[in-house]
Amino acid sequence: MGFDFLLYTNSGPIAIERKATPGDFLASVSDGRLRREISAMRQVSSIKILLLHGEFIFRRDGTLVTPGREQKKSGSGWTKLAISNMIRTAKYFEGLYIEEALTDND
Repeated sequence: MGFDFLLYTNSGPIAIERKATPGDFLASVSDGRLRREISAMRQVSSIKILLLHGEFIFRRDGTLVTPGREQKKSGSGWTKLAISNMIRTAKYFEGLYIEEALTDND
């Protein structure tokens, strides 16, 4: 299928891709996986959802705190602005609905 799952509804199928944040989401952007997953979603559904699971935590200067690097001065290189722009691109250019879940209960 090329993405996580397809939800069948009376109105038609809904394609859903889940990404743990920040790690899996940023890695999939960097290695091109997200682009391929969006393409696969587009082929089967007009409704596409990107479910971001977890949260982005930023330092005061706007740089991303990455797991395992909290104590180090050098971070991942990602910033709040860059991530916000990627999410806007996913929404407005790719036509994805963005849903966020901080925990499994969400």
